[in-house]
Amino acid sequence: MTRHRFRLTGALAIGLVILAILGGERPAPAQSPSAIKIGLRMPGTGPFTVNAQRITTGVRLYFQSRDWQVAGRKIELVAEDDQGDPQVSLTQTQKLVELHNTCVDKVAQLGHPGDIPFPPR
Repeated sequence: MTRHRFRLTGALAIGLVILAILGGERPAPAQSPSAIKIGLRMPGTGPFTVNAQRITTGVRLYFQSRDWQVAGRKIELVAEDDQGDPQVSLTQTQKLVELHNTCVDKVAQLGHPGDIPFPPR
């Protein structure tokens, strides 16, 4: 069950990245495409730390195998610790969107809001 959930979460993360890339506005030909920022909001402390570390490592390994590029655009990961607390999670989501301008927010499915796609900026 845990392996199935881990694979499903990883597949959702990759699917959201592809959706963010394909669903966003295309830059004008004269512009260089901007990097896609993906927020990883995971519990870095508490009982779910190991699961969050595995998901984060899996996402990093996937993009490392793709030279940190998808469709010619550079990928940047921004990781935040939500401590498994919904209030902290909300604060971290606001930080990822407003400060880091992330277009996808990936969260471990641990009893609080999961994947929240944002339109690319």
